[in-house]
Amino acid sequence: MKKLSLVIVVMTIGFFIWFGNYQQSVVLKDSPFTLPQVGYTAPTFLLNDFNGQVSELEKYRGAPVLLNFWASWCPPCRVEMPHLISAYEQFSDHIHFVGINMAHQDRHDAALEFISTYDVPYENLIDEHGQVARQYQVTAFPTTVLLDGEGVIVYRRVGGMTEREIISVMNRVLEEGRGN
Repeated sequence: MKKLSLVIVVMTIGFFIWFGNYQQSVVLKDSPFTLPQVGYTAPTFLLNDFNGQVSELEKYRGAPVLLNFWASWCPPCRVEMPHLISAYEQFSDHIHFVGINMAHQDRHDAALEFISTYDVPYENLIDEHGQVARQYQVTAFPTTVLLDGEGVIVYRRVGGMTEREIISVMNRVLEEGRGN
């Protein structure tokens, strides 16, 4: 009886090991694994901009993209915005900047006023239901995510950034040839 129990336990463990390996090979075989962390392919999305036009992340493939999740009521977002604009003015020929307003936690008119007050020169999208924030596991504002030209996350920061930090990260990505 002990031998039979031991055989059943060994077979059960073997089955779970085999099944776990089989599941991983099926999931990873056909599509790149996405996770909102450094080293993984960034989740794709479609969002409307403030003019009602649909924009998708895939249109930027081939060049680095800086995603900045923000809300108009967020004090660190207000402090960070002039730094982002300055970096945009320096790097816009090589890196796409995209703001993503957390509309599920913001008012549309306040977000428009924020964009107008800072004269934000780059595209800003509306995450109306927080779906993209959930995909990217955004837990605080601002959150900045930098993708290389292949759509792989190369940098992630929760909290405001100084101009110096932004420029340092941008230069590192471009120097490493991650801009394609």
